[in-house]
Amino acid sequence: MEADQEDYPVRAANLRLLPKGLRQAGLWPNADPATAFLAALEAAIRDEPDEQERSRLQRMLDATKGLRSTTLNAFIGTAIGVGASHLGLR
Repeated sequence: MEADQEDYPVRAANLRLLPKGLRQAGLWPNADPATAFLAALEAAIRDEPDEQERSRLQRMLDATKGLRSTTLNAFIGTAIGVGASHLGLR
């Protein structure tokens, strides 16, 4: 390998990834966010050893399933946006 072909770390400031880049980096869900959220809740319920916590998660799942997919997707998108802002990702 010649000196001009070596990998060097790239440093940049104030760059933002587009949605496709966020998905590629694993920072944005590939699937429908509502479906992914419901699947994560179901997995959490299945894996939770504490009965009280499992019951709380089940109530959350039941309430969430009552929402329209578009409403849940909008809520998840907003929550991700707020979280990203607080983490300095936006």
